[in-house]
Amino acid sequence: MPTFVNPDACNACEGIHQGPLCVYICPNDLMVLAQESMKGFNRAHDMCSESFACLKLCPHDAIDVRGYADFVPRGASVKPRR
Repeated sequence: MPTFVNPDACNACEGIHQGPLCVYICPNDLMVLAQESMKGFNRAHDMCSESFACLKLCPHDAIDVRGYADFVPRGASVKPRR
């Protein structure tokens, strides 16, 4: 289940000296800061290792997990691999 960032809630961890915590903590370096909007985002949902470190560390609850049920109504299907 990939993580996604709510851009309305993200403020790039304003006031924290090392910058966005999600970018700092992601074990796969998938969370990045969009320079134009100054918001964090997951650049490769399919590569997410699902550690959810970003979700746990976000001080503004701007990161959420999009469950598989969110994709099925949009015409997608899910095939579990594990």
